[in-house]
Amino acid sequence: MKKILIAALFLITVQTVFSQNGDIVVAKQTPTPKPITIRETVAKNIERIDKKESVSRENRETAYNFLMVGQRTYINSLRQRSSSGLTQAKESFRKAAEINPFLTEAYTGYADVAWLSFRVLERSSDLEETIISAGAAIKLNPNGFTARRFLAMAFTEKSNLRQAELDLPFAEKAIAEWKEIGRIDPRNAEAFGLLNLFFERTRNTNEQIEVLKKWLGAANPIDSRYYQDVAQSRESLSPDNVPLKLGKALLESGRTSESVEFLSRAVADNPDDERAIELFREAVESGDLQNVDAVIQSLQQAIFANPKNITLILLLADLQLKSGRTDDALKFLQESMTKISADEESEMADLQVKLGDVYLEKENYTEAVKAFQTALKLRKLETSIVTEEERLFVMSAYEKIVQSYKYANLLTEAKASIDKAKTLLGKDDTFADDLLISFYRETGKRVEALKIVREMRAKNSEDFGLLRLEATILTESGKVDEAVALIKPLLGKTSPQYNDFTNYVFISTLYTEASRAKESIQTANQAFTSAANDEEKQLAKLVLASAQQMSGDFKSAEDTLRALLKQTPRNPMALNNLGYFLVERNVKLAEAADLIQQAVKIDPNNPSYLDSLGWAYFKLGKLDEAEKYLKNASRLSPSATIFEHLGDVYQKQNKPEKAKSIWRKALNLAADKPTSDRLKLKLSK
Repeated sequence: MKKILIAALFLITVQTVFSQNGDIVVAKQTPTPKPITIRETVAKNIERIDKKESVSRENRETAYNFLMVGQRTYINSLRQRSSSGLTQAKESFRKAAEINPFLTEAYTGYADVAWLSFRVLERSSDLEETIISAGAAIKLNPNGFTARRFLAMAFTEKSNLRQAELDLPFAEKAIAEWKEIGRIDPRNAEAFGLLNLFFERTRNTNEQIEVLKKWLGAANPIDSRYYQDVAQSRESLSPDNVPLKLGKALLESGRTSESVEFLSRAVADNPDDERAIELFREAVESGDLQNVDAVIQSLQQAIFANPKNITLILLLADLQLKSGRTDDALKFLQESMTKISADEESEMADLQVKLGDVYLEKENYTEAVKAFQTALKLRKLETSIVTEEERLFVMSAYEKIVQSYKYANLLTEAKASIDKAKTLLGKDDTFADDLLISFYRETGKRVEALKIVREMRAKNSEDFGLLRLEATILTESGKVDEAVALIKPLLGKTSPQYNDFTNYVFISTLYTEASRAKESIQTANQAFTSAANDEEKQLAKLVLASAQQMSGDFKSAEDTLRALLKQTPRNPMALNNLGYFLVERNVKLAEAADLIQQAVKIDPNNPSYLDSLGWAYFKLGKLDEAEKYLKNASRLSPSATIFEHLGDVYQKQNKPEKAKSIWRKALNLAADKPTSDRLKLKLSK
């Protein structure tokens, strides 16, 4: 048995051959040579290319024949769906490159086959071969479009662009290759589409904007399949899809006026695109629009094609209001209402609310109230208790009704409207209570406001917001020590609503409100000591600077804010506060305006920043700019300070009636005696 096993092993390792006379001759078996890889071929060829090695005519012809064989085999394998054919095609291309290292088409052909193999079989080795062969082709011809595209796609796959975590080194390589494709073919939509995806993922907004502008002028592509695969979307590479993307990128980068231009085009092209409409609204609300006429024209065209699109109608009315064209907005809304049928009550109600906003802007408070009440009637919300879905509409309408009555100084009617809202929303709803508290505070009835707050706290003793509101009203009433006494027992305790840091910050603001500078500075420093992270320390410094400014220590306030801006140059609160402090002191006005402009660019919808910028322009004598920003601020958040500033602008513009009207609004909203006295003095003059 042992001899049999040895014989079997022997037969496995040798080849048996019979001679002519019948004798047995044993020969060693020739081992199959290991196939040469494309990596090895390219590595050797690079040396030959660098040495500029000459290739004989015979070898060039032989290499070309292998190239033709590779192409035929590749085509046949596609027809027959044969993976073995792909392997044979790769070997033919490799052999062609081996014989003639300067044959660019051989490397490109190999990359083509390797890329297809990767897409079909999902083998990582095929992806590596694509990179190697395409790279060799590019070395010979840097302007070779096809090889560049294979290399760009291979690096895109390696970058994990479809996955949650991007491989940045490979992403950078892919970006470089797609940029090269864009250089070779300046109208290549695929390159710009993929670059947009990369810049969006890496949050490189500036480069994203530039590539989107190039995509906008690209040719309409025939094939969008690879882009759709990577983007995981059915959206094509058509330049028609670019305005929305470009508008969004411009909006995110703070270039709002440009954003509106492109988003208005996107809305006009596709009025039913809710995403485009929402972005456009956001841009209009936050932007400092420059080419308003062109934007209005685009919207008018979209509405002409869709005369019953309420969203577009409201957008245009908003834009007309924002640009100061209240008469146009009024006429447009009235015309639009004639095109809405009587049974479309919900749509008509929305238009009535916007009509009320226009009348508010025109200071026609009687018509404003009538429009808001009509909206409630159309929604059938004037008599019955409302549902949860209808609650927001009722809240918005009644808030505007009360505001209109307050501006008209019809306080009895305002109070009655709050009572009506309470009835509609139900006794357990706190909206009307909050509205009534604000009403009492603004009309100087802090005792009544305090009573309601304490009644609400009795029902919900754990509501920390109500506790702070009580402390705030006590401070407004000249009882800051009593207010601080409410908060101090919370020190040393923690809850999801507060900790020592937030309590010290709040106490400091109470002392600032009460003009108690020493205590305000002391508690601001305590807040800094108890801060748990850099963000909290920055906020403590902001509170400290306000206390220092109020105390008259202007240098310390300025130094505190400048030191903070060295640490966080894009801190909008620090930028705004420093700018506003300089404006209030009437010094370094140009720098102050620049600081506040930076804050507005970061947070364009912040009414406090818009007010600061308007006030800076007022001090600089730029009254038209001042009016624009202060009016925008007043629409976002009506307040005594903003209205007083706007009234001062109108007075300086020699518009006394407008100044009086706005100052009266400010007086109706004034929450402290010094402000009330100052406004009464202005009105008396």
